[in-house]
Amino acid sequence: MVSCSPDSEMTSGGTRNELDRNLYEDRQAYASALSRRGQSDDSVCSFEILGVACKDRMLNVRVRSRCAPGYFVFLWDGVIAESYPAQIRMVLSNESPDMQLSGHAGVCSAELLEHELHIDLSKIRPAISCSDYVFHIANGSKTQDAVLGPDEPVSITGD
Repeated sequence: MVSCSPDSEMTSGGTRNELDRNLYEDRQAYASALSRRGQSDDSVCSFEILGVACKDRMLNVRVRSRCAPGYFVFLWDGVIAESYPAQIRMVLSNESPDMQLSGHAGVCSAELLEHELHIDLSKIRPAISCSDYVFHIANGSKTQDAVLGPDEPVSITGD
């Protein structure tokens, strides 16, 4: 089966630490996902970040994609920049099997769909408060970044 993220990158040499069903701490996979973005013209794997919000220790990211929300994972580099406010950086990665290449049907749609993805931030730090952090979310499929600060509206830049 072919995937939007190569198997070698998905497992990252077995160093991936699963914090939650869609949240992984893995510095190598984080760096690899950043370096690969924008290198593919694959419209099946490509997605767009539409918005980011944080409430009650839940980070909510709205995306437009052809693939189901269960195929998206957040890769965190394991670093919390202890500035004020503190900063956390993640890459949102689509790890769905690319059904156009594998010859199967049913995983990704022909039409673009909007989904809201959720991260339980207490898996990163139990006493986390949205108001004390800046969240940087990089789109793993193209050069697009979203930044959400405690007292500022979300900023989305890139393709």
